[in-house]
Parts: sequence; C-alpha cells; structure tokens
Amino acid sequence: GGVGLVFLANILPALVVKTSAPYWFEKVAYQTRLTAATILMILSFGIVAGSGHLEWQLFGVACTSAQGSLGEASLLALAGKIDGELCDLLASSQKQKGPCLNGFSSGTGFAGVFGFFWVWIFNSQLQLSLSITLWLAMILAGGYLYSYTIITHLSLEKEGIRQLAESQQTTTSGYSDNNNENENENDNNDDTNDISYRDDDDDDDDDELNGEYGTHEPPETFHDEHGTAVVGMQHHSINAKTESESFVPEIASLSNQQRLQLVLSLWPYTIPLFTVYVSEYTLQSGTWTAIGFPVSNQESRDTFYEYSNWMYQVGVFISRSSGVWGVAPITLLWIMPILQCLNVIIYWSIGASQTTDTTTTTTTIGQDLWHSPYFLYPTALYSGLLGGAVYIHGYLRICRDLPLKHREFALSATSMAECLGIVVADLFGLLIQACLYQIHNLEGAALSCPTTKS
Repeated sequence: GGVGLVFLANILPALVVKTSAPYWFEKVAYQTRLTAATILMILSFGIVAGSGHLEWQLFGVACTSAQGSLGEASLLALAGKIDGELCDLLASSQKQKGPCLNGFSSGTGFAGVFGFFWVWIFNSQLQLSLSITLWLAMILAGGYLYSYTIITHLSLEKEGIRQLAESQQTTTSGYSDNNNENENENDNNDDTNDISYRDDDDDDDDDELNGEYGTHEPPETFHDEHGTAVVGMQHHSINAKTESESFVPEIASLSNQQRLQLVLSLWPYTIPLFTVYVSEYTLQSGTWTAIGFPVSNQESRDTFYEYSNWMYQVGVFISRSSGVWGVAPITLLWIMPILQCLNVIIYWSIGASQTTDTTTTTTTIGQDLWHSPYFLYPTALYSGLLGGAVYIHGYLRICRDLPLKHREFALSATSMAECLGIVVADLFGLLIQACLYQIHNLEGAALSCPTTKS
C-alpha cells in the first residue's frame, strides 16, 4: 500500500535538482556532476541494502532520485549539444540527425528493462535476498562513471567531435557565426550596444566541454536590424528559427528572470511531457497496484504489478529508440498524452469492476477478455510506447526548433516537466489506490478514499 510513498521519495529530490538546474548547471562541469551522481548511486544501493528501517530505506531511494535527475539532465544536455553542432556543420540527411540524443534515449529506455531483469534473475530465480541483489548492483555505479569518463569523454577527444562541439563556427541555420560576421552585422545597426558572446579563442577547452559557458556580461537589451530594442529571449520565437543566431544571447548572459521566461516559453514541449508522465505514473502508483487475478489475493496483485511494469518498460525502450526513424510532428506530440489519459480511464474501469472471487466467474466472452492478462499486459506495453514516444520526440523537436545556443539549456530545463508530472501522479495514484481498495474491501492503502462506499 505504500507504493505511492516510495514514488514520492523517488521524485521529490529529482524535482529539486531539475527545478534549480537552469540556474547553476552551467557553473558546474559535466565531469563533476557525473562524479557526484556516481557517489549518490553507491550511497543509495548501500543504504537500502544495509538498513532494515523504513526511514533509511526511503532516504536511500531519495539518493537514487537525486542521482538519476542529476545524471539524466546532464547527459541529456550534452547529447543535444553534440548532436546540434554535428548536424548543423555537416548539413546531413534526416537519418543522420540526433545520434547522441537517440542513443541516450534508447539507453534510458533499456535501463528500465535491465533493472527488472536484474531483480528477476538474482532475486526471483537465484533466490538471493534483495540486499545481496543491491550489493551486487554496486558494479553498475562503476560502469556508470566509466562509460562517461573513459568511453564518452575520450571518444569525443579521439574523434575530434570534442573540438566540433565547442565550435561556434556554425549556427542552426547553417550560417557562419564567427566574430567577423557578427561585427559586420552590428555595424549595420543603429545601436552601439552589442552582445559579447563566448570568445572563440578561449583555450580552456575542457571547461567548455564540461559545461562552462563563460562569464561574459552583455547588456540585457540589444537592438535588431531595425533599431528596435529587444530583451533576452523575447526576440526569438521557439516556433521558428531565426534567420541568423547573431541576435540570440548566450545562456550565461541571461538574468534569472530571463532564464525563467525561456523555461516558460518551452510550454509546447513541457505540457505534453508533463501530461503523459501524470497519466503513466498514475497507472503505476495507483490502478496497477489494485488489479489481480483475483484482486483479493495479495500475491496475484503483486504478480500483475510486476509484469505490467515489465511490459511497460519494454514499450518505453521500443519507443525511445524510435527517433532514428524521424521526428514526430508537434500535433502528434500533443495527441499521445490524450491517449495515455484514456488508458487511465480504461484501467480504472477494469480495476473497479474486477471480481474478488477466488474462482473464475465469467458472464460474457467480452468481460473475460476485458479482465484477462491477454488484454491488460499488451495495454501496459502500449502505455509504455506512448510515454517513451513523447519523451524522445519532444526532446528531438527541441533540438530541431530551438537555436543552437539555447538547446543545451532547454533540454535540461524541459526534463523538469517529468518530475512535476510524477509528483502529481503520485498524489493521484495514492487516491486511486485507496478508492479501488475500498471498492474491493482490501486493506493496506496508504490513504483513505475521500468518497464513501455506496
């Protein structure tokens, strides 16, 4: 009955990290952030595995939350940055766009499948305790840091992508963005105030790759080619690329208020992501905890919860790998969360109407299919497909629609919508679980249903 409480412990630290990230991420190198994430991963496994007290175990879950959000937001931004620089320079075909972001998204999708498989092998099949299963997972923390420090960082350096990712020679529209052309454009303006972008001759390459944007302080206002004063992001619409990025300010030059305006302007991407996360995590923390064959049997409910989540993770993995085939239009990005909301209604109806008898009592073939695993598990897979698709295609659209200088910031900032969605879903899930438990006279709900049973 405490599934929702675990979800809360698993999301509140992430919410703090991702909400504050737009204001401090550029001041901390990627290497530092991912090292901190590795330490948090080790702490989370050790605390949960070594403690038998609920409070400490929830604290361990909270460490996992902080680790996941810090690592995801950082690697998401880095992947988008490298992809943007590569694709804009090469002017490559559609199939070649976003290799890093697609790879990262596919990896996060597979992580869920792998996590369930890890527990299934060691805990369910080999009959090892959960504590030993978690101690064995310590090796994953080492692999996490190794994959970035050795594989990613050195590979970027070896292939010359590192220098490319730091280059300011190309913008999203394919125009040269060097200092000479900026100066020529500014000479045609009536205003003498210009923006000081990061110096191309900066020889601190490691700091730039690791997220150091620089500390230039340009004026908050500048003038366009007609002499009209413009402030920060207001000059650029996220729905259309500018003719050139010469007027797009560096993130490091924006005030906190301007950064907030930029975050709020990402609503075409954050709202679908928020909505789909509310829906799918309401399923996980609410309806799926109160379905079983029969529902009165605790073991049956646990079995359904385990396998429905596994099917969901498989769906997430498949759809998060779909970016290699193209980018979904913005209309479809908004339709998929609506379909996910319909899934919540479907599962609520099934959960409320299922039988509590220990013997099978079927009145019609339709009802038998409606309440059978042959319908419910594929629907869980479908839920994962929707959620994963909104994730990858939302971020790919950001890379396509936003100027290069703002992509890294926007990718990490948009991930905040996931956390907000999960927090809301946890509250909904606890209430839904309580009401379904009340309908079937089950014990163990963390909350009480606000409506009385008729």
